[in-house]
Amino acid sequence: MGNRIYFPSRIQDSTIVPGIDQEIPPRSGSHLLSTTLTNTGIAGYPQEHFNPWHMQNMDGFPGEFIYDDNYILDLMNNYTTPNGVFGTKASFDQIVNFLGLHKLVTLFGKDLKYIFIKREDKTAQAVSLAIASQTLQFMADQEKTREAVYNYYHIWQCLREINISEKGWTVFFAEYNITPHVVYYRDLVKKHNRTIMNIMDFLDIKRDRGFNVPAPSIQRQFNHINKEWIEKFETHEQNM
Repeated sequence: MGNRIYFPSRIQDSTIVPGIDQEIPPRSGSHLLSTTLTNTGIAGYPQEHFNPWHMQNMDGFPGEFIYDDNYILDLMNNYTTPNGVFGTKASFDQIVNFLGLHKLVTLFGKDLKYIFIKREDKTAQAVSLAIASQTLQFMADQEKTREAVYNYYHIWQCLREINISEKGWTVFFAEYNITPHVVYYRDLVKKHNRTIMNIMDFLDIKRDRGFNVPAPSIQRQFNHINKEWIEKFETHEQNM
């Protein structure tokens, strides 16, 4: 893959799904996307490899903690599908704090392809993040640790975090003249199969004639509480 010494020779393609963060992109659908790509069996294993909490490699965390080049090589050796595709997923904060944006260029080179997942309704995204961060229920199959309590300023802070993190990726792409494949949460939910097939085409991943996109395995968490909080927050914003 290119002439970068950092790439094991068996790897033919690389993908990264950047996002925003708290857990991953705060409530942008990245878990649905990465799980579906993983379940195809031909698109790498794009999980949160740069999240020390998930990878349980927190020696020196956070002050002295940083991922070195050997860690990247180990990832690529261990999380590559048989067809030679390596995939990972990362939030902007994870890369900035524990790897360094420059490493995406110096280690992976120009062959790295980016999938940039966004959510157009930022208020709904911020409300979802606020609820999840209070309850610690980031997925439907997780137990809530407590009930969420509406707080306008908490949602506002979540909205600010989302916008800053998304802007960070946008600036990075512009600085290095990178054109990511943009995926919107709405399309991932409503046009799931077509969205995944478009990603496969972008990554130039060959499929067998009988290939089918795996059905979504993630349950949506949006409910009446989200709806009430969105309406309440937007009313507050309009009256300020």
